[in-house]
Amino acid sequence: MKRVHKDRSAESRRNRGRPEPGEPRRAEGRRSQKKSAGLWQKMSSFIWLAAALFFLGLAVYAGLLWDSNATISEMRFSGMNFTAESELLEVIDQPVGLKPDSIDFSGMAGQLASLPYIIRADFSVDVRGRMTVEVTERQPLAMLAGGSGHAYIDRDGVILPPVTGYAVNVPILHGFPVSSAGDTLSGEAFEQVNNFLSQASQHELGWITISEVAYSREEGVKALTQENGVKLLFGRERFDEKLRYWERFYSEVIRTEGIDNFSVVDLRYRNQIVTR
Repeated sequence: MKRVHKDRSAESRRNRGRPEPGEPRRAEGRRSQKKSAGLWQKMSSFIWLAAALFFLGLAVYAGLLWDSNATISEMRFSGMNFTAESELLEVIDQPVGLKPDSIDFSGMAGQLASLPYIIRADFSVDVRGRMTVEVTERQPLAMLAGGSGHAYIDRDGVILPPVTGYAVNVPILHGFPVSSAGDTLSGEAFEQVNNFLSQASQHELGWITISEVAYSREEGVKALTQENGVKLLFGRERFDEKLRYWERFYSEVIRTEGIDNFSVVDLRYRNQIVTR
């Protein structure tokens, strides 16, 4: 009887790598897990998007519902330094009791801008129906002095009335008429002075050391110091540069030698200062 001997090592090599019966195929398992993870990510993204759209729509609906039913219950003002609240109330139409969508906000802003100091007004209404009016005021740049009266001017040359009980620390401006509030100064002389004052207000030391300003055709812009009334000649244009000269001269020379030793400081020339 012949015996057949099987090469079990070859069979073992053929069967190597094959899963045993009942053993899951690892590659297919990993692919299945990746598919499940990707599907879950897509579903999560969709759920978040749907939730966001739902709440957005709910917020819009609530806003429309509130806007159609709410009324103004209170009005507040903010941002004033020179204008009293009573002045604002005198010129503005009262919105209390009205619905926001029936209010002419542009017209109300125009009413407030009729006051000398008011440039603009912005309105906001909260969910409780409280209206806030944020006003922006003109800022005095100098005080006009002439005759028995005085007034302020701002950067646009608009003449502003003095405010009782509120003093503004700005230089006195000579040589221009004190006319009615709301009028505007113009002309070459004022443009030169206005340019100088605007530049000076950006220089802390220069601003606090100057008390009076004027203009002449011969000398251009000239000023007097707060202390001892020393005459400062700034001429025309290049005011930022000349103000830096003055601040440096004040810090390095006047503070050591004393201001009493000077009557005139001429800053009109480039890279040099002439004193008397």
